[in-house]
Amino acid sequence: AINSRGVIYFSKGGDLAALNRAALYVLNNELTNRMMVVHCFSDDEEIVRELADNLKIIDRIYPHLRIDLLMVKGAFSPELIDRLSHRLKVPKNYMFIGTPDDRFPHNIEDLGGVRLIM
Repeated sequence: AINSRGVIYFSKGGDLAALNRAALYVLNNELTNRMMVVHCFSDDEEIVRELADNLKIIDRIYPHLRIDLLMVKGAFSPELIDRLSHRLKVPKNYMFIGTPDDRFPHNIEDLGGVRLIM
């Protein structure tokens, strides 16, 4: 049951190096072979077009890792994390984000157990 449960990685962009770090983190540190990448956007202009293309590259590099992409209309927030956790049945401690920059609008503690990867 543990191995079948996937993890969620919140991606704010389509940076290939960041996506690769996330995939390597899952492969090296998690007891799963499933990763869902979630990208939040407010309007269609904010959708990162290269994200899907770069995830296809990561998917080819790591064939043992199943990668799914979920585009979510809405702002990244503790409330959105709560909704996704309930809807997708993924505990918050199975969710992670990359290192936030100084403009990140939330305290990590407010995200309810979402992990931070460097």
